[in-house]
Amino acid sequence: MKRRLLSFGCSHAFGAEMHGRGIINHDDNLELNYANLVSQHYNLDFKLAARCGYSNKQILHDVIELVEPEDICLLAWTYGDRDRYIKVDNTNPKSNTNFSGYHALKVLYDHDVSDDASNMFTKMFGWFTKEDDRANVDEKHYFLNTPNDKNKMQHLISFSQAYYEYYGKTAIKVIDFLETYQAANAIIQSRGATALNFHYSMENEILKGLAFAETISAKYIQPKDSYSEYNKNNTDKLLFHTADKSNSQLFDYYNKDTNKIQWHTEYVIPISFVDWYMKTHYKDYEYNWPDNRMGHLGPHAHKVLSKYLIEHLEDEMQ
Repeated sequence: MKRRLLSFGCSHAFGAEMHGRGIINHDDNLELNYANLVSQHYNLDFKLAARCGYSNKQILHDVIELVEPEDICLLAWTYGDRDRYIKVDNTNPKSNTNFSGYHALKVLYDHDVSDDASNMFTKMFGWFTKEDDRANVDEKHYFLNTPNDKNKMQHLISFSQAYYEYYGKTAIKVIDFLETYQAANAIIQSRGATALNFHYSMENEILKGLAFAETISAKYIQPKDSYSEYNKNNTDKLLFHTADKSNSQLFDYYNKDTNKIQWHTEYVIPISFVDWYMKTHYKDYEYNWPDNRMGHLGPHAHKVLSKYLIEHLEDEMQ
């Protein structure tokens, strides 16, 4: 049986705007996609699991559902401020069949729930203001849109408030990602498949946390030998403290993973592929996307990325 190459990720891995500004779906998206270039190089069947607006939790879900023995899995990890909720009536094959992604800050912004969240959203998306023409805003990031019917939105608003107030913290984002990362990779390995991980685009605060460049502490109150020490008072054990790189199996798993690609520029801290590409090919890159795109890279970037992936797969494909 011919081996398959599966590509997991969000709109970047999907190939959105491959043909220019605002063009999300195009017949040539698959042909120019970095994962397809890798599959052609190795003569593999190509399966695209990535969809616009996907979260890291959705990537894990798709890994559970789709991975088979001998698969080559490209995991393009995405932003930590995304989540998804169950929406079983969505049958659009180019979006998510079982879940609908949402951006917590965008929901709170649209429905004037939190001034603090609105300020944070404006900081993250500098081009977005209340005075923007709605059609223009929708054009920029269509997958962030939310329904106008507040009655239908109450559950999503509740999700978003809880997500922002809790998961908006860097430490929680980092831990949540590490759990998702290890689970996805363990599943792939257990099924006799191969994983190749990279951060196509991710918040710098998470990448700094993963690289021990920001102090992140957390307590784990149940010791490993709690079956014998449950009646003692020394249960307040330190899970990890990134400033001194102390004990965390989550961090150890991530940092010792050899099936991971990282990019650097003049900085020691690893950065996402998007930031590396923009810093390498464009000097003033913030929100000034090449060829007037709204938030995605074009065919040249996909070709560059494919070369990195092929290089890291050479030993596996011998």
